[in-house]
Amino acid sequence: MPRPVAHAIGYVVHGLGFYHIPHPPLPRAKKELKSALTSVVGGQLSKEQVQQQLQRIFPGKWDWEITDHVQNTFITKFPSKIDLQRAIAFGGADVREAGVPPGTRLQFEVWHEKEEGFLLPKVWIRVYGIRKSLREFLNLWAVGSMLGSTQTVDMEMSRNSDFGRIFIAVLNPRFNPSTLRCGYR
Repeated sequence: MPRPVAHAIGYVVHGLGFYHIPHPPLPRAKKELKSALTSVVGGQLSKEQVQQQLQRIFPGKWDWEITDHVQNTFITKFPSKIDLQRAIAFGGADVREAGVPPGTRLQFEVWHEKEEGFLLPKVWIRVYGIRKSLREFLNLWAVGSMLGSTQTVDMEMSRNSDFGRIFIAVLNPRFNPSTLRCGYR
């Protein structure tokens, strides 16, 4: 299997250059509908105390998986989506434990993991000045990489017109020319 290589892409236009590592499409992250952001309001609780309170509120043989998030908040996996919706609908739960100030509450909301990164915008460009004998798939693919990450080449349009048509992913479409003039020797 070939080793991946980072390609310098888009450096023909100032502000469009970046490094691209080709890869197959990434699988979409499944939205976990049973995870909650559990917030402690009106006091402070440890992870163990939150676990004890959840066992008190939701009796049963559920092994509560609790992960620290930011100050006084935890990511909690609920037994079911229905249990989580019920907890949210009730508006939270009062904490009843010795040594915890009165008015301390647990509040719940659905937690979605944020996806990292972003999708690059994609644009079509026309490339003029390439003689018909050079207007082939691989040549046009290479020309597209001068402006961005080439996604596809419209060979039907490129064969039947005096320009090459290329679909590319770019950092900022406003910097991208809609046409590109190429010279050759």
